[in-house]
Amino acid sequence: MEAFKDKFSMALVHTFAFHLSKQLPSEAHFNEEAFCRTIEAKLNRLELKQRAQLIADEMHKVLPVELNLRYPILRRMLHTRPHANLKVSQQSDEDGLCGWAMMSLGMLVAQHGLEDFELSLQLLKDMTSYFSSEFDIRPFIVADQGRASGYYCFLD
Repeated sequence: MEAFKDKFSMALVHTFAFHLSKQLPSEAHFNEEAFCRTIEAKLNRLELKQRAQLIADEMHKVLPVELNLRYPILRRMLHTRPHANLKVSQQSDEDGLCGWAMMSLGMLVAQHGLEDFELSLQLLKDMTSYFSSEFDIRPFIVADQGRASGYYCFLD
């Protein structure tokens, strides 16, 4: 039986790399193989949440720092069919990221998006069609509950 942590497998890492290579501008000089090798060197000894964090950290290194450039790339990486509308669990594939892959994307937004509440919370809202963002919204609530409260309704 597969370990639960293996939801974050090298197959998923390759799917992340595939979508990054499709969405990053050519001037970013993204190297799919190097991205995958860096993660593969550490992945096996990590547990589930640590694996998700490793992928988020490596994505942070290759994505634009400016959120107005970063978030459209992340949004284009989302699956073409929202997960919430399906009766069975959908896997990330060549059509986009969904399911467990969203955990890494949510971490990325939560850890690096506080400088633009509205842009970040709108992306988290969009991502809830694919996976829960309940943990990812928390840093925004802690930082400014009043501003974040306008986005609570998407959790219903």
